[in-house]
Amino acid sequence: MGDFPQSLKGITKFLKTAKQLDANAPVMAYYCRCYAVQLGIQLRETNPSSETDGSKDVLITLITQLEEDKGNLASELHQMNHEYVINYALNTFKMADDSDKSGNTNYKLIARNFYHSTIFFDVFKQFESLSDEHSALQEYAKLRAVQINRSLQQGVQPPPPEGIQSFQNNPEPVNNYVQNNPVPDYNMQEDPPLPKAVISSQKSVHVSYVETNYSRSLPTGFTPSEDAVYDSAKYAEKIVSSLRFEDVDAAVENIKQCLFLLTGDKY
Repeated sequence: MGDFPQSLKGITKFLKTAKQLDANAPVMAYYCRCYAVQLGIQLRETNPSSETDGSKDVLITLITQLEEDKGNLASELHQMNHEYVINYALNTFKMADDSDKSGNTNYKLIARNFYHSTIFFDVFKQFESLSDEHSALQEYAKLRAVQINRSLQQGVQPPPPEGIQSFQNNPEPVNNYVQNNPVPDYNMQEDPPLPKAVISSQKSVHVSYVETNYSRSLPTGFTPSEDAVYDSAKYAEKIVSSLRFEDVDAAVENIKQCLFLLTGDKY
């Protein structure tokens, strides 16, 4: 983004994260771009150079893309809104925090996930302000990303994590610390995995539902069409996505729709 308008530099991290999420988490990518546009409009209003730096054209292009994405993701967006976004942020934070506390030495990965959780907390602000608890988590994530990155640059082992509770009891001037040691811009090559505890509970929910509710066999002579098979694959993706964020009701509805397409029978 070398030629990116100077007045919109503040949205580049959200656009970059959205691009990295497009393949594996398109809904989250959509919300990242939504927030980028909202923030971009605010930035243009406070920057005199925005009238001539091409920022208006950039935002128009982004809005056009959002309209297209909204059409393609209509059913997902109906189910995955503010709760989806805050859960995404919390799960990313928890993954980083759990690894940090466990003694995992993949420090770059830990710092990267702390960094991305701060972005996802920001993205949630398009819906409402962060709670005090979530604001504290975001500030702690910024601090740990910076601490770890600074240590890696100096070739020393990062300091042990204080933990969010200690951080809240003894607040450090995070803003000054981060300004003096900017948060690194990490690449996200794939959709962040969830903490093991969450994955485990999702699997048990899925198995329990199938074993207790699905006992019917396929109707005699029924063969799903190619379109039905294609559409059912889309619902299968929604099922996985819903379970990953513990939205059991949405998962059940998508399972029913998938079974209907494949069997012709309502559940």
